[in-house]
Amino acid sequence: MGEGKRKRLRYEELQHIMDGTNAQLREVAAKVTEELTDHGRLVEAGWVSYRLMVMDDAAPQIQREECKMAFFAGAHHVLNSLAIIMDEDREPTERDVTRLQKIHAELEEFKNKLMLRYTDAEGQG
Repeated sequence: MGEGKRKRLRYEELQHIMDGTNAQLREVAAKVTEELTDHGRLVEAGWVSYRLMVMDDAAPQIQREECKMAFFAGAHHVLNSLAIIMDEDREPTERDVTRLQKIHAELEEFKNKLMLRYTDAEGQG
């Protein structure tokens, strides 16, 4: 492995982390998520996690900046779209829930592609 390269996680390790199947991990993640949300840094934390998981340590600064811009643009798009598509009723409607489920499915598809790209192939069978 070249200098600056990250050790690739085994598929099971990343699946375990990303699915939150570990109760202690889920509890910590929930607390961190609440705390970061309260401080307005949730997307930044997501970006840092993503960068640490997939980017080479030796990636040029311009690549890091462009990737961060794309990450934040995606988060901004989803947030604004949610604000637009949610029905105006105070309580979420069945339509709202369906839309959120579709967004969740889309992001799960992305997560699965990401895991296949950035994890070792061992243990996937």
